[in-house]
Amino acid sequence: MSCELKSAQESSQKQDGTIQSLKETLKSRESEMEELYQVIEGQNDTMAKLREMLHQSQLGQLHSSEGTPAQQQVALFDLQSALFCSQLEIQKLQRAVRQKERQLADAKRCVQFVEAAAHEREQQKEASWKHNQVNH
Repeated sequence: MSCELKSAQESSQKQDGTIQSLKETLKSRESEMEELYQVIEGQNDTMAKLREMLHQSQLGQLHSSEGTPAQQQVALFDLQSALFCSQLEIQKLQRAVRQKERQLADAKRCVQFVEAAAHEREQQKEASWKHNQVNH
């Protein structure tokens, strides 16, 4: 019986190690998500600035006599292109955030499963120990 108890203890220690590793992975994923949220926020700020620049450029075209219409049109296209690229980048980051959120949810479910298994194993170990005490 003591061999079973030793085996149960080793199994419990392995499960504890797995739980700790999963918790660290969870923290890492949460950190990655926070970084992605910050990047997206920065991209949103950039897009807002680009929109404002585009708007100002459009207003400037109406009121300005600086530069030729062709030059103004090129500047406008450049701003529109920058805005479009920023929008694509934001979409890419949003997809990455959704993927990280799914991975985080998966990791949390895994941690819960391993914790439940460890708890059950601990209960089995205690029952085995009590059984051994009664028989001796």
